[in-house]
Amino acid sequence: ETARARLEAAFVDAPGGTVDILLSDHTDIPNGFARVSPSNRIAVFAQPPVDDPNLGYFDEWMELVVTHELAHIYHLDRTGVLGRIARSVVGRYPATWPVFPNQAAPRWTIEGLATWYESRLSDAGREHGTFQEAILRAAILEDRFESLDQASGDSPVWPGGTRSYTYGSEFFDYLLERHGEERMATFVDAVARQWIPYRLNAAGSDAFGEPVDDAWAAWSDSLRVRWAD
Repeated sequence: ETARARLEAAFVDAPGGTVDILLSDHTDIPNGFARVSPSNRIAVFAQPPVDDPNLGYFDEWMELVVTHELAHIYHLDRTGVLGRIARSVVGRYPATWPVFPNQAAPRWTIEGLATWYESRLSDAGREHGTFQEAILRAAILEDRFESLDQASGDSPVWPGGTRSYTYGSEFFDYLLERHGEERMATFVDAVARQWIPYRLNAAGSDAFGEPVDDAWAAWSDSLRVRWAD
């Protein structure tokens, strides 16, 4: 309930209905996941991330993971007129546009948003730690900073599956520091309300006054200046 109130105040209105929570201790890995179909629900693995350098900056694990997963629910449940019409006909069918349009967004958008809010709405989180900054600094110094289309990829090459969380949350931090934290909701709604889908640059222009790919280039340039040899 604390995470719900904080997200509603800082992000968007809560989705209608109940959000079910499953707490599981069947595994020794720290994780969680969120689903918006057939209903809004999150699952949380109880094991805290005691040996994970990426998740190591936390104070209360349940607070952190619930905030992260609930941010997914608030994000992915958003839809526009077309989505509301589609849901009235097919229900909460597991599809992307127009039923759940934000689910079609790149993974760096989905995971970056939730990672940013886990840190913004708690006293810990990956944005407050140093591991993500170390990933980006290494990428800049080794001249292998990910392009926008690479940031959602999963690969055996370091930093592996953490790249969408790292690049996404740090990029959002750059955008929101420049344009204001309230623009996150504008961006999410711009994606959700599109009648012609999959136009992330158009949503970026609506929310931040610039296409996403232009903002990405400016962000990467700013990091090169910051960590220049």
